Amino acid sequence: SDVYKRQVKYIAGLEYFVKFIIKSTRDESLAFTFITSLIARLKQPNLKCRAHQLNRLLYIHTPNMARHLKLLNISTKLFCIEVILLLFKEVTIKKELTKLLMQMLTHVLSSSWKMLFTFLLFILRKCEKYLIVLDLKRVPLVVLNMEDTEMWNELIAVEDLVKESADVKVTSALLESMEAEFNSILNSEMIE
Repeated sequence: SDVYKRQVKYIAGLEYFVKFIIKSTRDESLAFTFITSLIARLKQPNLKCRAHQLNRLLYIHTPNMARHLKLLNISTKLFCIEVILLLFKEVTIKKELTKLLMQMLTHVLSSSWKMLFTFLLFILRKCEKYLIVLDLKRVPLVVLNMEDTEMWNELIAVEDLVKESADVKVTSALLESMEAEFNSILNSEMIE
């Protein structure tokens, strides 16, 4: 189809994600449909606004992690992308993570950003005490070998992602207020 480009350029870690989906579905056609549907669902013109929302949500739900990242001068958006990539990279070693990631992807596909933020914040909250002690400025998260850490054991123990992440409140109203806040900041910068 004309919609999908045949010449793939730079995909920055998507190979972990694609490999996981293909292995999980065991059907390349189904995997392609799943991946393109998910990307289309998350694709929005205002990613800067989503990065603003994620940054604000980190301060609400994982304030120690957010302050730690700020102190190290690490972008919260890039850090969260690294966490997601690390999960998909490690699933090849820790097969038990498959259930957690499939739950996450299935619900993100149906609910988009709100669920993605909810699950990511839940995962960060569970892993915060482990991530906060790492030298994240010196060593990118995705290259760390975390095969036998307590962090993975805690994530593997998650039975029902939706149920267990229910206390992470990311409401549509909250996201809308953060979007209005972002637009206000953007407008004030344009006036100056």
